[in-house]
Amino acid sequence: MEPRDEIPRALNIPREYTQRISKTRVVCLVSENWLQLAVQGNVEGHKWGNLLTVAESERLLAPSTAMLQHPWLRISVKSILKSDQLIDWPQDESLYNTDLDASLLGHLSETSKENFQNLWRSAYYRYHGTEESRVTQRQTQFTGAVRQYLHRLHPQAFNCLNKSKNYQFEPMTDQPSASSTFLQNIVSILTVVETDVYFHLIQPYFAQSLHDVVTFSPSIFESSLSKPLFVLYQILQSMRTFHKHGLSAGDLNMRNILIDHKLWVYVSNVPVRPIKLSVGSSGSQDSDTINALESQGTTEVGHVGDEVITAPTLQRLFSESDTMVEDARRYLQSSQNFKFEIKHLPDFVEQWMNRKISNFRYLMVLNSLAGRRTGDPNHHPVLPWVMDFSGPDFGFRDLKKSKYRLNKGDNQLDLTYETFSGLSDDSHIPHHVSDVLSDITYYVYKARRTSKSILCTHVRSRWVPNEYPSSMQRMQEWTPDECIPEFFTDPTIFTSMHEDLPDLELPPWSATAEEFISKHMEVLESEQVSSNLHHWVDLTFGYKLTGSAAVKSKNVNLQLVDEHKHVTNRGVVQLFKMPHPHRIPVSQITGQQPPRLPKNMMQSQMLGDSVEETSSGDKRSSGTSQTVNVQRPELATILLPKSYDPISELDQLESLYSFSSHTMMELPNSTSVKSPHSPVSGSLGVLTKDMQAFGCLVCEMFLTSSLHMQPTQSSLIHRYNVLKSKFREGHDDFPRPLLKAVELLMQLKDFNSGHDDGEVTDFSYPVVNRLGLPPPTPLQLLHPVLDMFPFPKYFSDLYMCLCRLKVKDSDIEQARWSSNYPPNEKQKVIKIIAREKVKILQNFLETFQGHLSQEGLELILPYVEDLFRDDVTAIPAAWSLFNLIGQEIGPKETSNRFLQHLVKLFSGENPSPKLMKIYHKTFLIQMLLRLGLQTFLSNFATLLVEAVAGYKNYVFEELFIDQQEKDALDDLVKRANDEGLTLPPLEEEDRDEDMEIESQFSEFPTESTQDDIDDIDDEIADTISLSEDNQNEADDEDERSEDSLNISVDDESDCRSDCEAYGADSAERASIHSISHLIDKSQDLQMVAESEGGSLTDKNRDWETPQLQNHTESDDMVDDVESKNGATEVKSSMVRSETDEFAHSMSERTAEEVVNISDVSAESIKWLSQRLGPVLTAKFLSRNLLRMLALCYYGEEQLIVLVEADKKFPKSSRLVCGDRNAHKVLECLSCIAQMYGEQVILLQYLPCIVDMVNTAKKRLTQKAESGVISALVLLRHILPYLSDISLMDVLQDTIIRDTVLPVIKLISSASHNFPGGSMVRTLVCHKFIDVVFIIGLRVGFEMTRNLMTGLLIDFFSCFTQVHGNQPQVSQAAVQQELADQTRPIKSQASTDDSYCNIRMDSSTNEYTIGTPVSLGNFIPSPSSGLSPGGWQSSRKSPYSLTVTPYDEREDSPEYGTKDKEKALQDLVTVFSPELAMASYIPFCRIFGSIYMENSLPNDDMIRQLCSQYDGELSPTQSSDSEPPSPVHEATPALGIGSNVALLGNRIQLTSSTAQGSDSFKVGPIHRNSRILRVDPDETKSEQMEHHKRRHLRGNWLAYWEHELGLSERDNMFNFKQIKLQTFEGHSSSIRSLTVLDNENSFITASKDKTVKLWSIKSYGDGAHKSKCQWTYQHHKKSVFSVAYLESVRLVASCDSTVHIWDPFTGDVVRRLESSHYSPVTALIPSPSPSTMIITATNDSTLRFLDLRAASYAHEYRCTTSTAGLIRCVTVSPDSHWVSVGFSSGILSILDLRTGIMMKSWKGHEGDILQMKAYNKTTFLTSSFDQTMKIWNTEDNKDFPCLKGQSEPVHCMSLYKNQIISGTTGNRIGVHSSIENQASFTVTKLKADTFKGVLTSMAILPMNRTLLLGADNGSVRLLC
Repeated sequence: MEPRDEIPRALNIPREYTQRISKTRVVCLVSENWLQLAVQGNVEGHKWGNLLTVAESERLLAPSTAMLQHPWLRISVKSILKSDQLIDWPQDESLYNTDLDASLLGHLSETSKENFQNLWRSAYYRYHGTEESRVTQRQTQFTGAVRQYLHRLHPQAFNCLNKSKNYQFEPMTDQPSASSTFLQNIVSILTVVETDVYFHLIQPYFAQSLHDVVTFSPSIFESSLSKPLFVLYQILQSMRTFHKHGLSAGDLNMRNILIDHKLWVYVSNVPVRPIKLSVGSSGSQDSDTINALESQGTTEVGHVGDEVITAPTLQRLFSESDTMVEDARRYLQSSQNFKFEIKHLPDFVEQWMNRKISNFRYLMVLNSLAGRRTGDPNHHPVLPWVMDFSGPDFGFRDLKKSKYRLNKGDNQLDLTYETFSGLSDDSHIPHHVSDVLSDITYYVYKARRTSKSILCTHVRSRWVPNEYPSSMQRMQEWTPDECIPEFFTDPTIFTSMHEDLPDLELPPWSATAEEFISKHMEVLESEQVSSNLHHWVDLTFGYKLTGSAAVKSKNVNLQLVDEHKHVTNRGVVQLFKMPHPHRIPVSQITGQQPPRLPKNMMQSQMLGDSVEETSSGDKRSSGTSQTVNVQRPELATILLPKSYDPISELDQLESLYSFSSHTMMELPNSTSVKSPHSPVSGSLGVLTKDMQAFGCLVCEMFLTSSLHMQPTQSSLIHRYNVLKSKFREGHDDFPRPLLKAVELLMQLKDFNSGHDDGEVTDFSYPVVNRLGLPPPTPLQLLHPVLDMFPFPKYFSDLYMCLCRLKVKDSDIEQARWSSNYPPNEKQKVIKIIAREKVKILQNFLETFQGHLSQEGLELILPYVEDLFRDDVTAIPAAWSLFNLIGQEIGPKETSNRFLQHLVKLFSGENPSPKLMKIYHKTFLIQMLLRLGLQTFLSNFATLLVEAVAGYKNYVFEELFIDQQEKDALDDLVKRANDEGLTLPPLEEEDRDEDMEIESQFSEFPTESTQDDIDDIDDEIADTISLSEDNQNEADDEDERSEDSLNISVDDESDCRSDCEAYGADSAERASIHSISHLIDKSQDLQMVAESEGGSLTDKNRDWETPQLQNHTESDDMVDDVESKNGATEVKSSMVRSETDEFAHSMSERTAEEVVNISDVSAESIKWLSQRLGPVLTAKFLSRNLLRMLALCYYGEEQLIVLVEADKKFPKSSRLVCGDRNAHKVLECLSCIAQMYGEQVILLQYLPCIVDMVNTAKKRLTQKAESGVISALVLLRHILPYLSDISLMDVLQDTIIRDTVLPVIKLISSASHNFPGGSMVRTLVCHKFIDVVFIIGLRVGFEMTRNLMTGLLIDFFSCFTQVHGNQPQVSQAAVQQELADQTRPIKSQASTDDSYCNIRMDSSTNEYTIGTPVSLGNFIPSPSSGLSPGGWQSSRKSPYSLTVTPYDEREDSPEYGTKDKEKALQDLVTVFSPELAMASYIPFCRIFGSIYMENSLPNDDMIRQLCSQYDGELSPTQSSDSEPPSPVHEATPALGIGSNVALLGNRIQLTSSTAQGSDSFKVGPIHRNSRILRVDPDETKSEQMEHHKRRHLRGNWLAYWEHELGLSERDNMFNFKQIKLQTFEGHSSSIRSLTVLDNENSFITASKDKTVKLWSIKSYGDGAHKSKCQWTYQHHKKSVFSVAYLESVRLVASCDSTVHIWDPFTGDVVRRLESSHYSPVTALIPSPSPSTMIITATNDSTLRFLDLRAASYAHEYRCTTSTAGLIRCVTVSPDSHWVSVGFSSGILSILDLRTGIMMKSWKGHEGDILQMKAYNKTTFLTSSFDQTMKIWNTEDNKDFPCLKGQSEPVHCMSLYKNQIISGTTGNRIGVHSSIENQASFTVTKLKADTFKGVLTSMAILPMNRTLLLGADNGSVRLLC
């Protein structure tokens, strides 16, 4: 019984969910539940629900389907047939000593011993005739041997065997653990199901094999030698594992070695059968991959596993067309269970040429050999479209052109190819054809027989039947792809299974589908097609796929030229590299009879031929006269028939042989001479075969293109002989570094000498080879001393590291399918194990930092990326690994690989306290460094701002749920100990994340405290002891005191001692770097900072969130504890995880003290705003904060009134949830305003406020109304920060006319409908009250009356509009109204509405407000009894800055119409007695009650409403029983005294009371919403004075305002000559300027022998002169060049000798002053991540200085002639070439990777002054000959000169694609691009702006400013 037939019964898997991929292996589609039950030994337990359709299951089983949706999985089932046959089975002992002694002495000793033993054994065999078997053999039944194998290598699977039988096993020696490190390269066995007939081994499914890599993705190995070497390294390790257990490695070929996308190798053999030593090796019995071909046993080569080709077969080919179709169907059916071998291809070619097989069959064989699989949408077989269906026997297709070319046309293909050819970027590859058959086309072809769900997934998401071609003719016209076999064989493909999609129309010349496919097949087999089919084969499988032939035939295929590096198992395969021979025409085939030839004879002979024999003797003289001139027959030319050409067959045979021998290196079997096959001697050892197989594998990996996929079923001897003949021809295309090892493995020395010893049928290694070594073993090839393969030194550690990761993966899989854990605990265990992987990789990267090559990094990066992709490990990986990896691979590659993962991490929708770590500035610094400023701001500024608004905050209560889970886990571990389960150590959870921050900057011990990389004031001056000279250069005291007020003040010593103190107290066993510890420590530091001079924020605000400082104290982490057998031990004591510790710490705090992500983000924003400078802060931070503020009030949940007003919120007439979110946003905005002055408010904030109000005036949408609220909130918040003068300037026009008045019109208008209804309108009213009240308090009594009386009247007139004509409202109506008002917020049990009783106080006879009564007293609040932070428990819907909220109502036709009735109803609800009270009393304070009485026309009504509001509430109070509430004394304000009396319903001023008090007593209403009361002192902030020196004014303000007004699309560098800052300190000419990537620090080198470090800050009005931060003074001569290398963060400066020093500590690393070094004339850093500085010496040599090692690495010679001194050097952005300019004007280009000089030429007539690399292929030069030229590195095309400058250009910088040049005449020129039509502008520097002569220049691209150095030693910052 076939395995596939037994699997449905034995494994409970439906047959349609299985697919046979080899004789003994089936791939199955199962659900996760099935697999879990199977691992637990209960295969029958799974119940299958509704089964998938056959088409859907085929699609999921197709190898090219990459991702399967949940819950489907693919598994591979290996079925081993049981047998009682006895085989030789080795004992469980090693084939040789597999323990590696890496020392030289150990190696020599072991080699000597082994050679002696081998020589002795050889001599014994020679003289005694018998050889002791090296491997101890015993006879074992085959079935028992399989059990033994499982017992040795897969004990966990063995446990699943049939338990009912008692199997006896001998004790195993050195039994490995189930997850032993060295078993990770063998495909694991998840479980085994044993039946009476088979062992079914259930294994993971791998879609790709090593064969797929070399066939479909050859660039992976071609681009890097390390990758194939690492694959070989893994194979050797797996062989070593097998040999250690006395087993053979089995049949090693490329299809049996599986590989994943990370290039991890899995050997798939079950090496039981090959161990059978008594039988000759005839190849593997099992081929274990998707492409495995079937061994047909006794099938002869000529049969090709197909039917024997007999005469009937040939007759069938030439019979009628329907028989052809039948033959094709039968062929397809018979070929399903096997595929063809490449070794048979010559025979197929010959048979097709000689018309022994049909076109259809031949093309299907080629498809099979190219790896195409029937039913695989991405890799289905293709046949040519042969006609356009216009008629049955005309309309033939041109087979000399691809279908793609015919469809698209030559012009379009040329355009695509030429356009992409002109682009230098890697993402656009020049090509003509993208695919031969795409999956979309496949599904369109089969649309009638494919379900809609699949079609909607692959073709188009919406089902539109009309978009599918309706007829065959239309289909052929539409598609650019080739045809499929179904259109020749399957009549059902035309019949539709969909009601709304009609059947595929047939051409009019065929009535039925059967008739159509019959005629279609007839055309395919017709002479017209046959004679041209070889052209189509050349295009699809042959030589026209590559090289010049492909370009000429417009057939360059994308998949063959894109050099893709991802592993895939599909693609275009080139089978032939020579033109395919054509098919012999029918007329030329030699028949059994000779051809009839016309006879050239005389007339008499012709007549004689025509008469009877009897009359032949008669003479006829009558014809003699006619044949006089006719030649005699023997002299005449023989005329052959036109169709007969005997030489053509020879030509064909020659063509076939030439084609076969050159292309396939084999002749067709029908004619080749075969040598008798001698069986392999049974004495060959297991080891010899394995090593020979490995040698063949190595050769096949690197010679795939010339070997053309050696057949999988060929024997080892056959493979060996093919390779031997290949090497005899030469080995130029084989990698030289591997030649030594291959010669040893393959014994190639005989071949190389040239003599041919015929085919090798027996193979053995010499006892001692010519190197004096014993026969090779995997251990010998891995030995570091021998260095047989050039394995890098780090391979062994890398391999061990990845093995440990694989062990963790195995543990996760084991936990996932195990039944030992409950579901919730299982996730926790998996999480813990997954996070241990981060620690493993971190340790490896820290150990090998700087020692991994680029190729080594490419091997480990996929594993790092996997950790970033996984939600469980993303945060720990980012925290621990990002900086390490970023430093190694550079900003560009870091962005390419990790940017998307980081953005996803910051955008995550599952908030957790752990996220605080990535929002903390410690991590933000790493991102700034590793991604670059531009990338960081573009991608993360908005995400940080969103977090400030609280949308990323965690819910505090959920932490306690986690704690309960933790307790449950403690119980589980206790139970696990009792039951003997193996659990990973729980103390590792999350502690991996608490990495030692110092290790992030391990090379620079103090760097971890310098968060402001740019802020040199803090970074340098505070961390090093300056020399006396340096201290004199520090800024003045004013600037120093200014710096002490920075937001972040780090004191390393305090921080360290505090950490140590904390570390001593380990009662809670908390991690030193846990989140709560960071917060606790930052509180202490905040207090220290404030005591030393305060911070930016208000010292009086005790609610200020403490700073989160980073720490450098080491974290005592618990390393992985692994016992010798690889199992992890369980610690009995449990350690609280980081999250739990944080929850415990925060639970002791009040709600106000709980630190959340918004607090951390706000601190980071403040820190960034100081670091970035005014322009970038305005563009990326404040602009986004203003947008975010409006979103804080978007949505109904943001308008819910707060029950308890937090002390930290500003006083407001009404607080809502949105105020809580907006609080931190406002805090950040005010911090920016304090930092850069009130002009930020006047020029950015106020215009934004006016814009938001204007938007609402135009169209009142939900977004617009939230904008109005935020505008009023922001206005109220910024008023205190404006000076009196500025406030008065903007009050009348901007604030009152443009903001407040339009708001009154909005809230009072019955024609404007607020989408949020009365709730929003009420809130706007309350926020309006806030604004007017603050303005009134600020400007005073008189100004308030003068400016705002109109406002007052307009606002209170709304009450007349509502209540003017209404009778007195009854109490019931008011209660009903109040009830209605609370209705929109049913989710909240309490409301904001405040009711109060206005009455006289009996003791003082003064006007007071009565006892408060809250509805909260009657409606129980759900928030009562919440734990601290309970107010965070309701999740907010996160509106993102990147995705604008969309309100579907806005697009509805009814939306925005003036629904007057609803608006009027809203007005009644809004302008209620409660609002009257809330507004009237505050306004009395700022206008005076008498003035209001006189000014307000409806004053009586307002007072009546206030009285009514009080009266309605009085019945609900029991003033007799309740004690009176304490009366709060109000601050006397603005002339409003206590002379207020109540007369009826009127409040009237009376004479002063006896006490003479001038105060107006106002009592509280209730705790939720008190009448607005603000201390007048709070209306003006003193904070603005703290950073006055950084406030924008003068030139800084002009520059800031100009940049703010520019469009984001405006990329032109507009040089205005505005002077921003002058840097003075050098005493002589500035020779070199280098700007750090952060754009606020730079380094200068001068003729005065010093190098100085400077900080750029916005000080003063542009005339400010800054001093340097630090000076390097160790040079002895003029310093002419300085470079900063970002990757190692060191500076190299040059005065003809190079000095390397650390700018962050001031330490000298090394001075290269030896006379051994030639003087250096130029110096340039290599692009990141390189650690090299390129120096040019005066002997025309480039020397490469490795800053990490602080020594010279290698050197390149630059010229062969005397070209003069090297003046300048530039290097390409991708580090591929370096260009050198000489004093003679000569230019040279060298390949940086090889040192080869690419070209050298005379570029200029004078000295080269400057060179700059423009892009990967272009660079610029300038010379004394007054020209600037552009050069291309790839060709000698003469680019035009850049016209413009009329003087020599000695300074050049690049801004985007623009070139900025500077001349000695102080002219700055800007070329808009390098094109001919580029514009040029030039500016002469003014004397008052720039003094001296321009000597050096650098650009700050993000800020669009220039640093210009002069000959007088000064540097100026201009914009």
